[in-house]
Amino acid sequence: MCRSLRNESVDPDPIHVRFWNCELNEIQQSYVGSEMLFHATASDIDSAIMTCMKKANLPLKKLLIFRSEGPNVNKAVFKIFDHRLKSEVGEGLVNVGTCNLHIVHNAFG
Repeated sequence: MCRSLRNESVDPDPIHVRFWNCELNEIQQSYVGSEMLFHATASDIDSAIMTCMKKANLPLKKLLIFRSEGPNVNKAVFKIFDHRLKSEVGEGLVNVGTCNLHIVHNAFG
């Protein structure tokens, strides 16, 4: 999610999902919704993401990783989603650390 401030107004934060498209044999990104998350708590962010996932009809059991803006952003949200997955699905998120984009990219680079 990204936050941009323009002329003292706050834009909604877009929520995107990246997924493997078996038909095209590639990773794709899809916009699933936007929520106003300015000064939001982890619980607020969790609720917003779950709302967008439900609207887009995305099954929780297919969630693999949670990507954040930086190393210290959304650690609490990761914990909430990980706990939810463990209790509802039986498996948690794949934990590749706080900067998952670089770790995963370098692992395959």
